[in-house]
Parts: sequence; structure tokens; C-alpha cells
Amino acid sequence: MRCACGPIPTPIPPKASCSPGADRGPRRPKRRPAVLQGRIETLAVASPALKSERKVSIYRPKAPPPPGGYGVVVMTDGGDLEQYAPVVDALIAEGRIRPLVMVGVWAAYDPAVTAPGGLRWREYGKGADEAAYAAHAAFVLDELLPRLQRGERLSDKAGDWMLFGFSNGADWSLAIATSHPDRFGSVAAFSPADGAVDFSKAGELRVFLEAGRYETPFLIAAGKVRDAALAAGTPCTLDTYYVGHSSGVWRMQLAKTLVAVFGR
Repeated sequence: MRCACGPIPTPIPPKASCSPGADRGPRRPKRRPAVLQGRIETLAVASPALKSERKVSIYRPKAPPPPGGYGVVVMTDGGDLEQYAPVVDALIAEGRIRPLVMVGVWAAYDPAVTAPGGLRWREYGKGADEAAYAAHAAFVLDELLPRLQRGERLSDKAGDWMLFGFSNGADWSLAIATSHPDRFGSVAAFSPADGAVDFSKAGELRVFLEAGRYETPFLIAAGKVRDAALAAGTPCTLDTYYVGHSSGVWRMQLAKTLVAVFGR
């Protein structure tokens, strides 16, 4: 299923819809709830920047923190953290990665907003709504993460912090990581929608990309991001698969990326 990450191939037209979460249809395999060794807690965090509360889900491992504190994965679309925490939990239990904390910041949602992408797109897409984008970034960078660093035993080294996002969340993760390499040492951006990323200030950031060959615009965008990163001297990998906008592949790719970043 995996393809080499050389030049971007000619996209293959999909035979079916490649909408997010396409593995959730009526014929999908039944998914049993994961039994975690760690635990997940969901909080409602008051934010002056957002002028509202925002849900944040946190996975904490059972294992004690290593010397220097836990590594951290900050995830967009945090409402889906329960799908991805079992990947982290299993890798820790198997001794394949160092114990780490996963922080999932929930996407904005308002049923009254019917524009394409809704509030989520406004917060994740730089240039879509500058005020919403800036408020969300301020919440994460200036309010939430300092609060967690005060209350959790987290590493203070940028190399132990990774941003993770998919689709529009990948765009936000790339934009934030490339402009704050002093805070994030790596970024996992799967199926990015925007290929215009500035790597001029990326420092020692490491970039891990994924895209499906059946999601043509995202495949092209990922190729542009990879080419821009390599041209700027930023370490970057791109894996492509014969899939669409697949959360199942995102979970698989997350496991591979975690081993590369936090592996023992």
C-alpha cells in the first residue's frame, strides 16, 4: 500500500468519495473501545483570547516521566484524541517510544455557522479569518501550553515537543511549527490542504508529511510543502499511500512518526 516518496506521481482519480473519516461508513468494521494503560481527561478551559471556553483532551501515560519530563504531542481536532491516544499508549507499553503526553485542542464548532469549513476552517486556515486565526493561536501558545507546563511534568526542550494535525489541522500545525521552532522540534502534517508554507524561519524543525494518492488536491499540496522544505534545508519526509482522506492511515502514520521522533 505504501509508495516511495520520490517525485509526486500523477494522481489517480478516486472511485468513491474521499471525505474525512471515510472509514466510518455503515459497512465499516466494528471498532472495540481501546483499553488504555494511561488515561484521558477532557477539560473546558476558559480563554481570554477566544472569549469563551474551549475543550481540551489530555492523554497521560501510566509510566512515570523520564528524566527531563514527558515529551508532548499537541494535536489539532482534539475531539478525535480518543482515536489516536491508543496508538501512543501501545507504543509506550511496548517500549518503542519514551512516555509522552498528548494534548488535543478541540476544533471550534457552531451549528449556526454554515459556511464551508465552519469555524474550524477560520481558525486553522491562515488568511481565512485573521482575527479567528490569531485568537486561536494565542489560546494555544500563550494560554494553554504555559498552563500545562506549570501543572505537568513536561520537558522544556523544543525537540521533545511535536505538533500533529490532519487536513486543515495539518495546515495550522505547519504554520505554527515553522514560525515557532523554539517551541516545537517536529511537526506531523497529514493530508495538508495548503501547499504554501514558509520555511525561512524553521530552524532545526523536522517535518513529517503524508498524503493519499486518491486525494488529489492534498497530494499536490503535500508535494509542494516537501519541495519547499527541502529547498530551505529543512529535513522533511513524505509518505504516500493508495488511499483517500483516511483517518485509519493517519493513525498508522502517526505511529511511524512517533517512533522516528520519540523512539528509544
